Order: sequence, then C-alpha cells, then structure tokens
Amino acid sequence: MQEIGGFELKLRQAPLLPAPALPLVVPEIFHGSKRSRHFAPAFASVSLYGMFDRKEGLPKYRTRAELSDNFKISADTPLLLTAIQRDRPLERWWELGQARRKAIIQAARDFGAVLAMTPNYSLFVDRPRWDDLHAMKRIALTHGEFLQAGMPAALHVNGRTEMDFERWAEFIVTHPEITHVSFEFTTGTGRPSRRRQHAVWLCSVAKVVGRPLHLLVRGGSDLLPELCSAFAGVTFLETTTFLKTMMRFHAIRSDTVRWWPYPTAARQDLDDLFETNWEICRDAIAKLMRRDVVPAPAVAIA
Repeated sequence: MQEIGGFELKLRQAPLLPAPALPLVVPEIFHGSKRSRHFAPAFASVSLYGMFDRKEGLPKYRTRAELSDNFKISADTPLLLTAIQRDRPLERWWELGQARRKAIIQAARDFGAVLAMTPNYSLFVDRPRWDDLHAMKRIALTHGEFLQAGMPAALHVNGRTEMDFERWAEFIVTHPEITHVSFEFTTGTGRPSRRRQHAVWLCSVAKVVGRPLHLLVRGGSDLLPELCSAFAGVTFLETTTFLKTMMRFHAIRSDTVRWWPYPTAARQDLDDLFETNWEICRDAIAKLMRRDVVPAPAVAIA
C-alpha cells in the first residue's frame, strides 16, 4: 500500500495529449530475423520491453535507424508500443523505477513511438483480493507516467470481476485525459468460458463513460463486430501474420483465413511471404469489423 499510495484509483489528472488517428489493423513485429527488407505498413507495433536493456535498465537504441534495422521496419513507419507480456517483463518494468521508466518512454517517443499501451499487470483468482487491487493501481499509475512523459497512452483495463470494470469506468469518467483503452483476449480472458463475459464488461465501460473511447485489442477477433459497435474506434493488434510466417505458413483467402504449409529453402528470406500474409489477414479482419480498407497492391511470392 505504501508503494502505490493506497488501493483507491484516485490520481492527479495527467495532461490531455493529442493521439494519432489509428488504422483498423496494426501488425505486431517481434524481431527482424528472416527478413531483409524494411517493412512499411501504415503503423506497426513493437514491444515496450524491447525498448530497454533489461540488465542496465537503460534505453536500448541510440537512433531510430538502429531500432528500424533491428526490427526491419521502415524508419517512416509510426510505432505503437505494446505492453502485453508475461509477468516477468511486466515486473521488470516496474522495478526500473519512475526516473528510468520516464527516460525510456522519452527515448521511444524520440524514435517514432506515437502511442503506448500500459502494462497489463495480472489479476489472479488464487491470490488475496488486494493483489488484484495492487495490480490495477499500478496500471493506473503507469498510464499517468506515460502521459506525463509526453507519450499518448491506452489504459489497459484489466479486470476479472464486474466490480473491476465498474471501478475502471468510474476512473475514466473522472479523467478526461483517458482517450484510449486497451484489452487482450489471449490469456485467461481468451478462454471460451470467459471471453464473452469480458467482452460484455468491456462494452459496459464504453457505455458508462459516455464519451468517445478508442479501443486497442489483441486477440478475440470473433468479438470485433460487438466491440466496434460499442467503441468510437477500434484497432486490432494482429500477431498471427508474423508468427505463422516464421513457421512457414501461407495465408489462404476464404470465408475465414486458412493457413497452408509453405516450406522454404534454407536461409531464404521471408519478406514476400510475410507481406502477402499481412495483406490477406489485414483485409479479412477489416471485413470482420464491417468497415472498408483500401487493399495494397498484391505481392507475389517468389
């Protein structure tokens, strides 16, 4: 309680920062291996935890060119920082302390990051309840730190009970600087027995807040029509394209995207396969969101 100043979500108002207009779908790039070209989508997402050296706790890159070479992303592509991770990286971010976190955020902003998602500190069913309250308070605190450091941010509304989402809605109502929220349906919330309930709670936040909110969501593509009807804007963080490409699968256009094995020669670059897979997945997800997207020119697979 001393560490977080009590469990109540009562914080000073942070600056209201203008955020960029986001596309419907953003690809997540995990690394630059197996590719030689610099990928140039409208936006790309990279991990917040790849922005700093985990031993030293200092910014990892000195220039945007160095960052772009590492991830094989065009230097002109704006970046989103995703903070959805396992608990160890999440806790390492907290352990850095406020001063070092601020330095890393400012360095990422200088290198082309235009919006970040707050860490999704975990809530557990087999821990005392105050452990959940501690996690939620840290999410709120780190969101304010991003804004104070000049980085627009999405508040990760992690919760496991109806009351958790009611608390988040009340917090957002009293903090007009919160214009974006984030959520993920890839871990406990992605289980068939839980995903629908969490989607209902998430939509209730948008309804209670009563002002436009933009949602950034990872996983739960089948829930996108429902989420799009509740939020003023939705951006889907797409991870399957990258992971399937690295496993040598080719996306097939169908009613839903299907994947087919695509063996390659040893050490063959996967740029063409990745870009083609991205276009197919992007268009399929955009169609699911019931909005139009202008297709990019097709890229032939060598």
